[in-house]
Amino acid sequence: MPTPLKDRLPLPPFSLQVSSPRYAYFRRQITQRRDLSLIAAGREVCNRDYRVERRGFPCLTMEYVADGRGTLLLNRQSYPLHPGVLFCYGPSIPHLITSREDQPMSKYFVNFFGDESRGLLRDGGLMPGTAVQSPDIETLSLLFDQMIAHGARDLRHAETICASFLRIIILKASEGLKPSHPRESPMAENFSRWRAHLDQHFEQLHDLGELARDLRVRPAYLCRVFRRFGYPSPFQYLTRKKMNRAAQLLAGEGLAVKHVAAAVGYSDPYHFSRVFKNHFGQAPRHFLAQSSRSPADPPLSTGIQGGKAT
Repeated sequence: MPTPLKDRLPLPPFSLQVSSPRYAYFRRQITQRRDLSLIAAGREVCNRDYRVERRGFPCLTMEYVADGRGTLLLNRQSYPLHPGVLFCYGPSIPHLITSREDQPMSKYFVNFFGDESRGLLRDGGLMPGTAVQSPDIETLSLLFDQMIAHGARDLRHAETICASFLRIIILKASEGLKPSHPRESPMAENFSRWRAHLDQHFEQLHDLGELARDLRVRPAYLCRVFRRFGYPSPFQYLTRKKMNRAAQLLAGEGLAVKHVAAAVGYSDPYHFSRVFKNHFGQAPRHFLAQSSRSPADPPLSTGIQGGKAT
């Protein structure tokens, strides 16, 4: 049987400076273990005044920025935080995390321990006290979402499954990994600003050309920047936003298909239905019928097809 670590402090409570939190809990204490073991994982939207300062943390922790911008002081080194930045800390690693008031961050975290952990982080280039930039934002966000979803179900093998997700996240993040520079690059700054614009206006936007005109940038360069940060194209990202919002309206509010199509910017409900079926694998009418029988969450988006959105 594992024995508790006598020199460990209890885990600090989660921050109260967040909204819309989603958490999964695995263990109550840190113990001497050889294998990778999880304490908790979650996703949080930072308040505008978000500020967390610690001298260290009782166990290893990885955080991943999915949206917004902020600043990180890690081991006395300052880093800009923006989508795709992954950083790790643990015992005796001082850190200060703040979020920008005009672009509050959404970020994931996972607390873990075990002898296996250090080897995984070392092989993945993510040792405690480091901050890196991953180009595959979309995939990492989906993996974190899956980890939280499985962990929240409290099933028999939840921790084993979620530990496997963490191993994949570390290995996946190491592909094309680049050190996070103390100064944010112009490309990263542009990407954060353009993605925020798309997130805010996706229901009204119709195609890549319209988005490029709004941002006053060439479509080819816009696509190149999105690919650099892990997205196949800005149009596919736009389509994913529209379809996920459509699924929420169908499942949560039970709106008619033609009204949902109009709400997410499709003037032709038949074209909307084709895009929805390509995206989720079933027609919106079938999705609506299933949702009315069960309160299940909308299906996870795993892929999208190209095409014009109007």
